[in-house]
This record gives sequence, structure tokens and C-alpha cells, in this order.
Amino acid sequence: MQIRKIQTILAAVLCASLILTSCSTGRTEETTQEITTTTPANTTTAEQTTGSEETTAEETTLDTAEDTTEDTTAGTGMDPDTGIASDFTVYDREGNPKKLSDLRGKPVVINFWATWCHYCVEEMPQFEEAYKKYGDSVEFMLIDLTDGYQETQEWGEEFIDNKKITAPVYFDLDQDAAVAHSVYSIPVTYLIYSDGRVYDCTIGQIGETYLDDNIPNLD
Repeated sequence: MQIRKIQTILAAVLCASLILTSCSTGRTEETTQEITTTTPANTTTAEQTTGSEETTAEETTLDTAEDTTEDTTAGTGMDPDTGIASDFTVYDREGNPKKLSDLRGKPVVINFWATWCHYCVEEMPQFEEAYKKYGDSVEFMLIDLTDGYQETQEWGEEFIDNKKITAPVYFDLDQDAAVAHSVYSIPVTYLIYSDGRVYDCTIGQIGETYLDDNIPNLD
């Protein structure tokens, strides 16, 4: 009985620690918050400052392998029986709705990002390059998590215009995509087969060769 009590206490402490360290943040004035992200190879601390608004992005270590596989996708935004990615609706910059299921028939690369996320901004050129290379055969959805407070469509549009991003960018105005895929920490990248099944889900910044290594495996 004593051992069981100790195990229960340790489990509660562990859960509380995970909740405290796994949080997302955005633009807030004169406030420093933590973002839980990972990189495939290492962990670093980065700081992004815009005017008087200051955001500190700090990575914490998650139990995520360097090379993710299909086994790592369990419970991450997909049907547990079929492996089909959860559907959602986002919007292009003109306000036209786009559902993930609309793209069925071609492989899909999804990236959840925001302008306040240092690691999202850092890896964005990789998605642009991959879009130019694979865009004829693979659909891309770069989903800006726009909640109207931490991130707005205006900030997202300004960013993609300044960076000359031509890959398709969508705005999660209703947080439908974030909820469907339980996105609490960014960046997050999904690779999806043409039949809608999840091939891979990577939480954190992708490696330099991640897209080239994995996109050819999609059918």
C-alpha cells in the first residue's frame, strides 16, 4: 500500500510537470513566456523581439526520437483505427474555406506555424523550397494559427509577403485545425498519404533533409 501511494504521488507530480512545460505562447507586450518545441538534433534557446513586444522561445526536451516514423503518430490527430488524418477547415487570404479532405487523392504536407515562433520562421524556407520542388505532385498547407490575439491574419500575410512565400498559406481563424490535431506546441509538421492516412508527425523544428528524405515515400 505504501509503495502504491508513492507511485500515485510520483505520477501526479509528473503529470503536473508536463502540463507546466508543454504550453504555447504568442505576442504579448512586456511578457516572457515559454514555448515547448523540439529539434531533431538538439535543444537551444532563442529570443525574438519585435519593437516593444518581447517573446522568448525556449525549447524543452520531449520524448521524441530524432527520426520519426509512422509509430510516433499514434493519437496525434488521426483516427486510431484507420490512421486517417482528422479533417478540418481553414481559410485562404481571400476568406475561401479549404478542408483537408478536399485534397484527398494527393499526398499532403501540413505545417502549423505562427510569426511569433522563432523555429517556425527559421524552417519556413525549407517548405518553400520543397513546394517549388514537389508542388506539382504534393499538396502543401502552411497553416498560420491565427487566434486574433497572439497571431492575426494581417501579421501572417505581412510575413509571407515580405518573405516571398509562394507555398499555399491558410489561416486557422476558427482554431478548427489546431483543435482537430491537438496542436499546443509549434511548429508541427504532418506528412499524409494520398488516401488521407498519416505517414508521419513531427513536433518541433524539422531537420534540414527531412522533407527530401520523406516526401518521396508518399504515394
